[in-house]
Amino acid sequence: MKSMTTARKAKLSITLDADLLATIDREAKRLDVTRSGLMERWLRRGARGGEAQRLEEETATYYTSMTARERSEDTAIALATGRAAKRVVVDGSSAPGDRRPKRGW
Repeated sequence: MKSMTTARKAKLSITLDADLLATIDREAKRLDVTRSGLMERWLRRGARGGEAQRLEEETATYYTSMTARERSEDTAIALATGRAAKRVVVDGSSAPGDRRPKRGW
């Protein structure tokens, strides 16, 4: 039985410009990987970049579609959470603005 983490690979044939293939070969040699391994890395990186771009566009669309009331509410929430975050004490450190000396250490 194959491991659950082993993905099944599909074989395909592609046509590339000679200069691009030379770049792939140089980079694959430099990294000591196969052409397929290198191209898979590049394609995954491109896919992640595409997803990040899509998310960025959707976020921009969301914010530009907000009504004035929604923008005002969003600003109020951001200000309130920012103020609350300044009062958070992490690992026994003093809260910002707390001038009392630390004890013990």
